[in-house]
Amino acid sequence: MQVHQLTQGFSSGDATSNMALRLQAVLREMGHASEIFSEPAHIGPREKDRCRDVREHAARSAADGVLLYHYGGASALSDYFAAAPDRKVLFFHNVTPPEYFRALFPATAARLERARDDLGRLAACTDLCCGVSRFNLDTLAGLPFRQTMHFPGWMDRALLARPPARAVLRQYADNYTNILFVGRIAPNKKIEDLIATFACLKAGARGRNLRLIVAGTHVGLELYHAWLLSLCRRMGLRDVIFTGHVAQEELNAFHALADAFVCASEHEGFGIPILEAMHFGAPVFAYDIPGVRETLGGSGVLFRTRDFKRAAETIRLVLDNPALRDAIVSGQRERLKAFDETRLNERVKEMLERAHGAVA
Repeated sequence: MQVHQLTQGFSSGDATSNMALRLQAVLREMGHASEIFSEPAHIGPREKDRCRDVREHAARSAADGVLLYHYGGASALSDYFAAAPDRKVLFFHNVTPPEYFRALFPATAARLERARDDLGRLAACTDLCCGVSRFNLDTLAGLPFRQTMHFPGWMDRALLARPPARAVLRQYADNYTNILFVGRIAPNKKIEDLIATFACLKAGARGRNLRLIVAGTHVGLELYHAWLLSLCRRMGLRDVIFTGHVAQEELNAFHALADAFVCASEHEGFGIPILEAMHFGAPVFAYDIPGVRETLGGSGVLFRTRDFKRAAETIRLVLDNPALRDAIVSGQRERLKAFDETRLNERVKEMLERAHGAVA
């Protein structure tokens, strides 16, 4: 059977792109023909061999096939998905509230504002809607999807097993304590709150050398990135590193260097970078929001209020107490068992059965 995927963009290191690739591998292992398609303008320049022009899908589209659409906001791909004859699965990655983008990126905000209407239209023709978190599915309440399925997110351990980039390890092989965040440099991630927390941490460092590493792309979000750089200058923070886009081996190196992972985001559908940090053994600290709370599942450390000084004191307490740190990391390792990748085949099979009827 043919089971193809649509993504609203495709680039190396992107969480949704990695998810699509892993699903493709599983589908092919199960004997299904499977390709990934997107609009050519949104396919990374070095990704043409892994993601095809969506216009090529029409020749493969068939009523007995399945088309899986990775959805993150209103897109021209929605029209294509709605009109395709295939059985339809919408993989919902949540939609960032538009108010985070309205001031600096009005076009992005407008696209996000259209998403609810877009989803309502797609619900009428979608056979199954999957959410990588229960929080994602909860946000769809009131939309007339025929059936929904919790399809827990996962991390690709094969990617995390790649040797860390030696150049990165050499560059940061010093006596600094490294605070890490991984994610797109977007307003909903509240990087300014992360910087404020780091500033409080440095203020009480007591001789400890501290560095904040923010690993993620700012392409298309340059105004926000420039404002963050200006904020660091005004606050006199010289030890904040924005890496830009990183290759997987570089990302693995930053995770290996991290003494703590700190997330200040105000909106997340699911936290794959959090799982990755847990995998590498860094204690995770985050401000309490539903998607992050669900990902951590009682592990890590959650801050109930945006009290940056108190958050910094908590991080410092853990960094200074190896036994406490080890207890947090142990709890995180236990939580990781809920995201066992070995169950991925079972979930894919259930997804196909529910979308298409009993599929061998």
